[in-house]
Amino acid sequence: MKKLTKRRKDTAKDILERYTIYLHDNKSIPVKPFELELQNVWDMGYQSIKDIMIDIVKNHREYTHLAAYYMEHSSTVGVVSEFQRPLAALYGLTSWYHDDTKEIKRQQYWENAFALISQFELGSPSSESSIIQVSSKITDNLIKKIAENPTLMRAIRPRHFEELIAELLDNFGYKVELTQVTRDGGCDIIAIASHDIADSKYLIECKRYKESNKVGIQPVRSLYGVVKSENATKGILVTTSTFTKPANEFLQSNKWELEGRDFNGVLDWLKKYQELRRN
Repeated sequence: MKKLTKRRKDTAKDILERYTIYLHDNKSIPVKPFELELQNVWDMGYQSIKDIMIDIVKNHREYTHLAAYYMEHSSTVGVVSEFQRPLAALYGLTSWYHDDTKEIKRQQYWENAFALISQFELGSPSSESSIIQVSSKITDNLIKKIAENPTLMRAIRPRHFEELIAELLDNFGYKVELTQVTRDGGCDIIAIASHDIADSKYLIECKRYKESNKVGIQPVRSLYGVVKSENATKGILVTTSTFTKPANEFLQSNKWELEGRDFNGVLDWLKKYQELRRN
């Protein structure tokens, strides 16, 4: 292995940065020229290249896939990176930059490695029950980072967005339960509020969407049906996006049983959370 000099590290950073931005703009990578450039610095090792990627994303967190990668490597959430996995697999290919028969496979690895991480959903059932207690994965530090750069909410995994909302509600005084990742139908979070007069049961559905992907009327109608079947007090649909006009109209016509909380509404919750933590 050649000595890892600052010059070689800067060269690798330049290559990875250019092609990372290229993928963001073009949704694909020209794998042959990329690998021809990269083979001159590839022998610096897996860990060094991974560290270089972390340096890159610190400067480009406006890109969703890079923001997600940075979040995963600078927080205690502890999930497997969708960049790290294919990068490790790619290291297992023998003479990868000389074997044309593996070009398609390498193309898939690279595009997975730099893919829009926000589109991946991971998770598996952990018990027979459809309900699990809210965990402590979402930390104050992570919430602080999201509060400083709210668009990161669109970069974290859908399950982590659910955990974020559950953590906020838990701090607001609700008794909170998360449903299983694999549960079809129903809702993502159950929040119980105890009052002197009567208890209230809220069903929360979370949609971690891109800004351009508005929540339509169908998810709102579905949540309304669940609220009715579960005899809940109210359903709340929380999203990192906004709602379409028909969805907003349906929410308004059923405002005693439904509520929509869009990106700005979640920001209000984050501000309230931080105020409570300071007091």
